[in-house]
Amino acid sequence: LISEIDSNGSVRGFRVVNLTKTPIEDLVEETANTLYSLNREDGRQIFFDIYTTNEDLRLFYYKTLAKIFDIANTENIENSSNFIISKYANIIALSGERLNISLGPFLQQGVGLLTNPQNGLVLDIIEAENRDLDIYSTLQRYDWVAVLVPKDKKDLYHQMITNFCNELEIPFFIGSIQRASLKELFDFISAVTFEYMQ
Repeated sequence: LISEIDSNGSVRGFRVVNLTKTPIEDLVEETANTLYSLNREDGRQIFFDIYTTNEDLRLFYYKTLAKIFDIANTENIENSSNFIISKYANIIALSGERLNISLGPFLQQGVGLLTNPQNGLVLDIIEAENRDLDIYSTLQRYDWVAVLVPKDKKDLYHQMITNFCNELEIPFFIGSIQRASLKELFDFISAVTFEYMQ
């Protein structure tokens, strides 16, 4: 309970704040803090694209981007990293000094990626199915990839994605669309992006 008390000791107002967080809220906060820290490290520029049509996933990623922006705006450290959030078409982009993330409901094929920065992809495989994407040519545009698949189709895609990524010699992650897998996904992203700093 937060009370607003004036100089005479009178209560001017009050509000109740729920201090209990859900596991997803904890994961959003942990992920946002990790990515915010990554933005402040030295190294190559990092661009990664998240493409999904799954509303639950989009909401999770959107909350993560919003939390990163919130952390940057409340950070009190001198010379703190600033972020810009922009929206064009159905894509939301978060741009920082080093970290740049785009979240959209479709893949923009044919868009040239920058060659010097690290380029990553988080792909909802249902998106690939719905758009009849050539998965191999899509994956070869990136330095690392993470593919999220429905739990019941994980085995179906595991061998194909593994073969493609081994042939392309790029780090990859295959996970299912559930909370535990999202934690593993961002552990993978942290590991692969920090490795590129060496």
